[in-house]
Amino acid sequence: MEENLRELEKKIQVLRKEYLQMQANLQKANSRIEELNAKVEEQEVRLQEQEQQEHIDKIADTLEINGLKSAELQPVLDEYIQKIDHCIAFLSTQL
Repeated sequence: MEENLRELEKKIQVLRKEYLQMQANLQKANSRIEELNAKVEEQEVRLQEQEQQEHIDKIADTLEINGLKSAELQPVLDEYIQKIDHCIAFLSTQL
């Protein structure tokens, strides 16, 4: 009986050690997931900014073709960029 009890205690200790190791591994994995999610969000923001810049460039090209000079476009583009920045800020608070 006493021998069975000792064996059981040893098994419990082994299981406890394995459990603690699994908890540590899970915590590391969760931290890594959080890091990767942050990187994904950062990349998404960069992609959106790049797409917006490309869109602005296309608009600028179109307007210049229609006879407007870049000096005339600057105030229009500045206003457009401000509106986009406001949208980005708003969306950032919603995430």
